[in-house]
Amino acid sequence: MEIHHLRSWVEFADKVTIIALAVAGIAIIAVGATSWLSFKYNKALQARDNPALNRATDYTAKLEKEVAALGERSSQLEKAFAEADGRVAADRIQIARLESAVEAAMARAADLEKEVAAAKASNEKSLAAVERPKPPAGPQPIGSLQKFAGTMVAIYAVDEVPEAAEVGSWINMLLSEAGLSSSTWKWAGVSGMAGVVVLTKEGVNPSMDQAAVATVDILRSAGFNAVKASWPMDADWRRFRGTLSGPQSPDPTEAPIRVVIGARAQLH
Repeated sequence: MEIHHLRSWVEFADKVTIIALAVAGIAIIAVGATSWLSFKYNKALQARDNPALNRATDYTAKLEKEVAALGERSSQLEKAFAEADGRVAADRIQIARLESAVEAAMARAADLEKEVAAAKASNEKSLAAVERPKPPAGPQPIGSLQKFAGTMVAIYAVDEVPEAAEVGSWINMLLSEAGLSSSTWKWAGVSGMAGVVVLTKEGVNPSMDQAAVATVDILRSAGFNAVKASWPMDADWRRFRGTLSGPQSPDPTEAPIRVVIGARAQLH
């Protein structure tokens, strides 16, 4: 080849090399610019997305805590339900026991009612079978008492003796016919009295002792189990056990003679 042609090829090669180098530089510049833009874009994306990601992470953590708290609360509720079921079961057992006790008590009450009814019927039969006191038969010899006419006599019928009030009425009638001023009271709160006891204050008034003896004679002749007794001198005539119910006047302790009517007041 001629030198002229060689120079032409060298020049062409130089131009191609320069163009290649220029293209390579442009490519390098483009790659660098692209890399830089990609870095900036990624950094901008991270700056924009990180707060949202952090908020999402925080919210997720908060939800996880709430879920854990709900799980713990659920466990507590399950435990409370189990304890409540246990208490309910115990209460049911106690209620069953109480119901059994109530049924037993009701049965016992029914038995007691039957026993009371039977006892009441028996008492009524017994009371019906008891002989009522008999009134004095025929006129009574009251002449020995007439000389003591106007003497006050207090008749105490013991309240615990069922027939005492009726006997007291008959004795009151006899003494009134003899001219004595007699009144009748019920004497409650005492027991153990028997017969008809005619009392006077010991050694105070001999005439009252005579009147008491005459009263005993008339009552015995009328069929009453009467005896004479003296109230102790060292005892207060106006004080006595129990309570009296009857007329307000005269005072039941004012009379100098007392006739106390207890059980078995009549002679048989």
